[in-house]
Amino acid sequence: MVSLEDRSAVVALFKRGLSVSSISKSLKLHRVQVHRVIKRLEETGEITNRPRGRPQRSARTPALLKAVRDKVTRNPARSIRKLAKEHNVSYTTMHRLIRDDLKLHPYKFAKGHQLTDEMKTSRLEKCRRMVTLTRGDKLDRILFTDEKIFTVEPLQNAQNQLELLPKGSQRAVNIGRTHFPQSLMTLSTMLDLMPLYNCAG
Repeated sequence: MVSLEDRSAVVALFKRGLSVSSISKSLKLHRVQVHRVIKRLEETGEITNRPRGRPQRSARTPALLKAVRDKVTRNPARSIRKLAKEHNVSYTTMHRLIRDDLKLHPYKFAKGHQLTDEMKTSRLEKCRRMVTLTRGDKLDRILFTDEKIFTVEPLQNAQNQLELLPKGSQRAVNIGRTHFPQSLMTLSTMLDLMPLYNCAG
């Protein structure tokens, strides 16, 4: 990069009528550098550095940001691809708008046990009864049990479990499913002041 001092010297010699080759030899600069300084002087009338920085946004405008925010507020389950298609922008632009501007992240739906208010009240009452019984020494021993069913049928993750095969080849492995696969139930019990007892059957 040519310094401001060298650019000033190039302009001074150019105004005195020297050629590009003469200026290049005199200042020990490349001909291309001298030519660029003279060209900038002729086009802009200046030799100072041009302002640098990011270009102005052309797609992620405040209007687009407001429109997408309103849609996501009404329905958070909106698809990023559909939003990009509706507003005629690329998927990358819409993804950056949601991630960087709106500070949102797409989360998958998670399954969980549903508890109604009635079920919560019932469980709370049962827990209080158990606490009362344990405080009054009305229970000499407390038996904790847990059971688990293991099936011999393999689990398949349709999203992350893949096969690397040549293009156009048939699937090498097919995972079958049955309504009633063979299973094994294990029952574990734990009693206070008693060794662990495991019953499998």
